[in-house]
Amino acid sequence: MLGFAFEGLDGVGRRRTTDRRGHPVDVSGLKIRNDAGDEVTFNGPKELAAVLTDISVVQRCVGQKWLTFALQQALPGGGDAVPTNDGQLDGVQAAFKASGLDIRALIAAVVQTQAFLASAGGNPDGGADAGAGDASTDIGPLPEGCAMAPTILVACTGCHNAQAAPAFGGLDMATPGWEKKLVGAPPAAGAPGTNACNKSLNYLNRTQPATGLFLDKLKATPPCGAQMPLATVAAPLSATEMACVQKWANNVVAGGTGQ
Repeated sequence: MLGFAFEGLDGVGRRRTTDRRGHPVDVSGLKIRNDAGDEVTFNGPKELAAVLTDISVVQRCVGQKWLTFALQQALPGGGDAVPTNDGQLDGVQAAFKASGLDIRALIAAVVQTQAFLASAGGNPDGGADAGAGDASTDIGPLPEGCAMAPTILVACTGCHNAQAAPAFGGLDMATPGWEKKLVGAPPAAGAPGTNACNKSLNYLNRTQPATGLFLDKLKATPPCGAQMPLATVAAPLSATEMACVQKWANNVVAGGTGQ
């Protein structure tokens, strides 16, 4: 519906009063609901922009898009969406509004978020040897971990251990310190060619909150292969268990042990 506001412009942005078939173009009297739920009338794209500027969800979307662009990757929530309760996005939006919607203030707020500093403050994701344990440098205290995560993940160690690892994507989850090797590292080069997961996907990316193949494989629709743990081994993780593993991963990415 918002596209109707642009009917007064042709394909290269020139003003027009008739369409390609000679029919008159009228962009007056269009309506949109504001934050209060009231219908606001606007005429054309300039007035539409003014109305959208005052809608909070649009302001938040602008912050979301800039944060996604700055991190150069999709954010938690699916695609490039950011959860509505994301504290870092809340901070970006608050700074944006306090500045009177000054785009310079929004950009400054984006580059001060933990997510941006964590992804830009160390070596780029390039393997377990590229400082996987020091991503927390200069970004403050470690994120809260979750002591129950090892218990939640114990079902996976029956298959993912040093002896069986080559047959299971090369992932060893039993040898102490294994979690450090996930950060910035894809499935092992020695994994069998039949491994369904792309070897260019990192198990854990250096971002906050943590993202990556390790977490995605625990979800209902992983990007490759079957959901973990396998249905023949254990039930899928509950929402509470998944939240614990997410905290564990956040801590690991920042340089901790996950607990």
